[in-house]
Amino acid sequence: LSLLPSLACIDANPAAVQEIWEILKTLPYSSRFRAYGAFRDRAFVDNPSLLEAKGKVSIETKKSIKRLTKENSKQKGKELAKFAHSNPMEVCSIMLGQAKAYQNMIGPVVDACKYFTSMGFDILSYVMMQHMVGSFNSSKLKEDGQNVHSWLLNIANLTGSLFQKYTTNIELPALLLYVASQL
Repeated sequence: LSLLPSLACIDANPAAVQEIWEILKTLPYSSRFRAYGAFRDRAFVDNPSLLEAKGKVSIETKKSIKRLTKENSKQKGKELAKFAHSNPMEVCSIMLGQAKAYQNMIGPVVDACKYFTSMGFDILSYVMMQHMVGSFNSSKLKEDGQNVHSWLLNIANLTGSLFQKYTTNIELPALLLYVASQL
């Protein structure tokens, strides 16, 4: 668990990310997801240097995602993957937020994920689950009570596209358990 905050302190080092992933991948997904949640909730509270690093990654990610299109998804995907080396949780949250808000961003976001590391994909799976669970206190149905909100449709389309394109890289059992528990 203390390895995750160390990523935010190093500047885009895929070898370090891979070494941390080699340790984390031995854990079951439920333990990894708990560690990611603890990192998200506690790591930045008392550490100003981590908070500053997160802010820098957030600003750069937002700049890059604003310019993300289908035509430049290769170039911007490499930039986003570089940012994700140091703070994958923040990069994935921003990317999913964009795809959740704008349906036309789903394709470019999926294409941009091509350059993510295995750990980046694992954290992407965790962040997708957080969005699908509705941890942001959003209603899943429109006011009429019958139609699904567009944000939920967008996140479902994004999730389907990501699983279809990157089947071997994304944690499918977690999503299937969530869907089964909602039935």
